[in-house]
Amino acid sequence: MATTAITCFPVYGMDIAEGEQAAEIEAYLIEKGAKDLQPSETSSDEEKIFMRLYRIIEHCHVVFSGNSASDSEGLLYAIVTLLHLVPGEQAGSVLSLLCEQLSCSADKDNCHIILKLLRVLLTHLPDHDKRGLEVLKAQLNVASKLQLSNLLHISMETVKNYVRCWKLTSTEKQDLYLLLWELFQHSNKSVACEFIVEGFRHCSAGDDASRLKDLAEKLIITTIQDSSIFVMDYLLELQPIKLLHDTSLFNLLQIFISGNYADYMKFYETNEVLFETYKLSHASCQHKMRLLTMMSLSNETSELSFDLLQKQLELKFEEIEAFIVDAVKMGLIQAKINQVSQLVIIIGGAARYRMFGIDQWHMMHSRLTSWRNNINTVHASLKGLTVST
Repeated sequence: MATTAITCFPVYGMDIAEGEQAAEIEAYLIEKGAKDLQPSETSSDEEKIFMRLYRIIEHCHVVFSGNSASDSEGLLYAIVTLLHLVPGEQAGSVLSLLCEQLSCSADKDNCHIILKLLRVLLTHLPDHDKRGLEVLKAQLNVASKLQLSNLLHISMETVKNYVRCWKLTSTEKQDLYLLLWELFQHSNKSVACEFIVEGFRHCSAGDDASRLKDLAEKLIITTIQDSSIFVMDYLLELQPIKLLHDTSLFNLLQIFISGNYADYMKFYETNEVLFETYKLSHASCQHKMRLLTMMSLSNETSELSFDLLQKQLELKFEEIEAFIVDAVKMGLIQAKINQVSQLVIIIGGAARYRMFGIDQWHMMHSRLTSWRNNINTVHASLKGLTVST
């Protein structure tokens, strides 16, 4: 942990000496119910300054008792302005205690104040100060506890920058990404999956296998349930997922990665208990597997008959058109329906791939080369017309 003092926090309108400011805060907290807090004499002695501020922070939760939001916010900022008094080797302890107190005190009435204060704390710490991790984790804990992910504007790029600047260990990286996953799993499953996948990339052989298996199971379930995720083959590269290779859940994941609707139904018939255990909706899984199978079929041929779709997807004839419209709306395929011929025509081979490996790269190279040649042909034709004119 860094050993420099915290010197970078701005003063919010305090025109009195620091000792008097601390005394006023103490008196106010005692008045509000901090009966165990005893007033201290103003002193410049570092040890006494540390203990004095430590005791103030221990009782700072009482500022939320019967105060207006502005009063609570003002007093908390007044406490923050005293952090620079703490000597370097003790600054980390004071900051940790403040983060703990704010996290424990957070509720639906004061959450905006607390998240704002934590954001100020994080912003004013130096970029490479690892104490920022404590502040960020407090932010995530508060937002997660109250399901307020919408109040945190945090991207993968920002988190990776923190990880790099703070030089986090493998375990610290995993814990941070796990907190982010827990924060977003109820509000944005796709974002949550991105964070937990990134956390899994930092796993090593020495990590707790049991813990990793539990997290891997949660990731698989979340991915299968997410109606916006259709490419899942990258999960097989993650070490925690590999730990489940001999389980039924892993087999189900492989079906969602490369299997078809018939494979899924065959699996379901012999593994209904698994769906009950993990609270997986069979109806939702059926719909997603039909879409995934449609993607595969669309990459195999440019025309799909209604009869084929009825058999492959187990759909009624009257359900096919609505199903295709849904697939197009979701951007999984580009197609048009020929109702006379009862065909689904895939436009320009435009269907998303379920897996993207070397074959898909070769196909993309071939298509791009073809497009380039066509553009060159058109350009040459236009150039010829210009010269002749």
